[in-house]
Amino acid sequence: MISAAIIEQLAIQDSTDIFLVDSFSDAGRIFDRYSAISGAAPWREMRFFEDSAAAYRAAASLPKSSSLFIDSDVGLRKFITLARLKIGSSSTKICVYEEGIGTYRSDLYPFHKRLILRSVGAGAIFGQSSLTECIFVYDCEKYKSISGLKAERVCKIEDDLSTFIRSNRAFLSYLFDAPSQPTWGDEKHYNVYLSDWVIHPQIVCRLKARPEKLLIKPHPHVKKIETPESYGLDSDAFLPAGVPAELLLEMLLAKCPSINVYHHGSSAAYYLCTSGIRFIRL
Repeated sequence: MISAAIIEQLAIQDSTDIFLVDSFSDAGRIFDRYSAISGAAPWREMRFFEDSAAAYRAAASLPKSSSLFIDSDVGLRKFITLARLKIGSSSTKICVYEEGIGTYRSDLYPFHKRLILRSVGAGAIFGQSSLTECIFVYDCEKYKSISGLKAERVCKIEDDLSTFIRSNRAFLSYLFDAPSQPTWGDEKHYNVYLSDWVIHPQIVCRLKARPEKLLIKPHPHVKKIETPESYGLDSDAFLPAGVPAELLLEMLLAKCPSINVYHHGSSAAYYLCTSGIRFIRL
């Protein structure tokens, strides 16, 4: 969704193609739904790839003077991938966009590895690769304080994510196949558990003992999801894994005035500054 917010900000909808990689839950379904309305979609073509290597091979054949927006340029392997791309398409401009709170971390690698990466021009921090021309972030000052990048390489994403979701809720709900008439009951208060890459049964057990209705949003990378009944929960207790948590929480807030969200460091806690939602880190 952040990449879509940048496309809207730069007003490049008519000249932008989306490369979608099958790296998260329901990626194939999202591609199918976009393709079904391609003529009415906000961007041009969406192309689907089984892995990021295939997407980068396709990006190498982009027309001259194209811009490629990616969510990560960190690590030696990614540096080699981007170097190969630049060899085949030297005029392609590589830009990174914020994709989660990891963008603001300076401790992705141990100190000695950071020195090695920086010595060869690879990124140890998002946006720091010598092959990257700019990075788009929400908090420019915070990012510059940890990255040391010059101001001209750091671009601000103007609208916060909540504003973008509300402005594009109808299309986003369609694209991610979010339930138009959620069957989550009609409660005055919900507890929502945003899992990490594993749904922790002990946390579910602790939260379901509370009086408020519990909903679980599995992480998009959780491939095998048990039934809600196996956790002793109602059949409607699981939110769809492939729908962004930010979108689901905005939809849920429209049904009730108060939500407690339990998480393991989810980016949603950073992006949603919305009255009625209280984030509690586990």
